[in-house]
Amino acid sequence: MATPRSRRRFLLAALGVVIGMAVGATVSLNWSSYDALTPIREALAVHDLPTAARLLNEAAETHPGSAERALLKARYHRRMGQLRAFRQSLTLAANLGSPPEALEREQILMLAQQGQLSVSSAEVSELLAAPGDDTLEIYQAVVRGCLTTMQLGEAELFLDGWQSDYPDDPMPDYYLGLIDEHRRNWPAAATAFASAVEKGLIDQQQARRHLADALRSDHHYREAVTEYERCDQDDVGVLRGLAGCYESLRDLDAATRVYAQLLARFPEDPAALSAAGRLAARRGDHQTAAVQLARAVELNPSDMQAWHALGWTRVALGTPDEAQTAFRKAVRLSEQIQRTEHLRRRVEEQPANPTFRLQLADIFLAEGRIDDGLMWLRSVLQVDPDNAEARQALDAYSSTTEAAPAPPVTTF
Repeated sequence: MATPRSRRRFLLAALGVVIGMAVGATVSLNWSSYDALTPIREALAVHDLPTAARLLNEAAETHPGSAERALLKARYHRRMGQLRAFRQSLTLAANLGSPPEALEREQILMLAQQGQLSVSSAEVSELLAAPGDDTLEIYQAVVRGCLTTMQLGEAELFLDGWQSDYPDDPMPDYYLGLIDEHRRNWPAAATAFASAVEKGLIDQQQARRHLADALRSDHHYREAVTEYERCDQDDVGVLRGLAGCYESLRDLDAATRVYAQLLARFPEDPAALSAAGRLAARRGDHQTAAVQLARAVELNPSDMQAWHALGWTRVALGTPDEAQTAFRKAVRLSEQIQRTEHLRRRVEEQPANPTFRLQLADIFLAEGRIDDGLMWLRSVLQVDPDNAEARQALDAYSSTTEAAPAPPVTTF
């Protein structure tokens, strides 16, 4: 009986996606021989972007007129999602004599990474047919584009191939963890993130924090505390998660202590204010709760939990009119969250249907979450390239907003 993974591998073969077998094919720039720029390529290959940045800066002194260095710098900026710097470096590479086909390849990879090219497009198909030395770059760009536009099934296809071709690479595990996290499959997410950590993902902080978040969401609070404590304690998400674990373990003194530490470092973090305010209300300190929760909803008016807790705090403080206002806000937001979650599920159930994507775009744009709204509009064009409504909406923003860069690998 075919497993989901074997079915995905079959679909890749049916699409002609056998890019792992083409590694080593001739490309315009010979990046297979060792030279002074090889350490930069090696850093990019293991996803060590900080080291790549340092080496690129050093190479600016030793290789100031190198077309390959400029092209590698463009690749670095693409991986970072820095669109303006990517264009500048690519222009420099062109002026220094980089082959047109190499320049075009980087542009196609950027479009794929942003989710502006579908996996079935002619441009992506040509990359897959002749990857040359860029197999990892293609996997990375296409997967990120699929995640950006919520093409989760397609992302899993490529992640399956990526894992098969590069079994020791931690990045596929990390991306699979993000997909399982999105689906709230917490045990699978924890397993994937743990594998990414074990394989030596360069950004251990992000992998461990996601692992801890998954463990916490799966109610393994003590294991989550252990992972949070292994993370950098200057990370706001780590401190929020750690305090939340203590609260779930009913160690309210420890939770209060961590929230105090968190707010001392990040006094205007709305999620920290919300969580600390809710804990203060739970402990009966309604005056402190009211101050923290009011500030939380001022900074983030979409925080349904904060509005709800603020309502009960207003009740406790004897201001029923203000309580009713807060409760009405919480109800409206709760309905909106349910609507958004429903639409997300419909997108995953019917990925080729643009209707649900358009509705999500409308919701986020109406909330002022422009980047999210534009992402969903672009995803419409992935499944329906001729959709007039999405194109008109994107055109309305294009005159005032530069195309949004690809998101960090931690979110999609």
